[in-house]
Amino acid sequence: MLTVNFFDIGSLDCSEAIALFDSPLTLPETLADEVRVMARRARYGRGSTYHPGWTSRFHWRLSRRPRFIPASLLGGTIAVNVFLIDPQLELTRVRRLQALTEGLPNLAIFPLRAAVDAENGFSFRRLYLTRSGDPLGSSLFPGKHNVDPRSFHQVPCIGITDIFRSIEAACSLRNGACNILRINAEGAEYGIMKALSAAGYLGAIGLFMGAGHDLRKIDAALYEEYLRFLAQHEITFIEFKASDRAKTLRAACSVEQHVRQAIDRMGDTGQGMATA
Repeated sequence: MLTVNFFDIGSLDCSEAIALFDSPLTLPETLADEVRVMARRARYGRGSTYHPGWTSRFHWRLSRRPRFIPASLLGGTIAVNVFLIDPQLELTRVRRLQALTEGLPNLAIFPLRAAVDAENGFSFRRLYLTRSGDPLGSSLFPGKHNVDPRSFHQVPCIGITDIFRSIEAACSLRNGACNILRINAEGAEYGIMKALSAAGYLGAIGLFMGAGHDLRKIDAALYEEYLRFLAQHEITFIEFKASDRAKTLRAACSVEQHVRQAIDRMGDTGQGMATA
């Protein structure tokens, strides 16, 4: 059995994780999101990256598309560990994912309401809130363009390598597991990836999904260095924006394709992996 570890850092509403199993939005949530999109469109005009109708299409596609990962779980081909890590994690959405474990064998959901940083150890950090009050976009960086440096919460923060080291043996991280990393850390992605590289974990990541636009706005030169780092390490990189539903759909499809390929490789070698 193949172990699949899906790390969703900066998950907040768990959309990418839920998209692997079901539509991340119910019909009422879809309608509410469309209203929000139209309000942002009216406020920002053509400059808005939110587009009316995209949410409805996104919901329709994901709620009707065949679900490869649940089928593989039911067939006993894979075991999936989903790590949801965000200091503002929406617990109602976590419970929705956890409810799936009752019908899907070998699916485990691990929520952690904490920020992730490149530095080792446990600490409390300031999470700066957006000027609009929307939890989406809050950041550890006071210089991020849309946050108020005078408005923040103290949140627990843990080093990424501490997380990986604590689950390494149980989840076969460096022993053939299919490891997928998704980060939306509002500009902290580069530091997290460098920390994983220094600790020797970067080579175990088979697929990486990350947002880079926030780092580009904070420090354009550092963003270019980040892209060079990814290229030098030959990291498969899918960039997404939470406001771009089409990219979220493609990311979910990419995860499924990556797991399919890992299953095929397992079949070719004739080796089974231990579950977590």
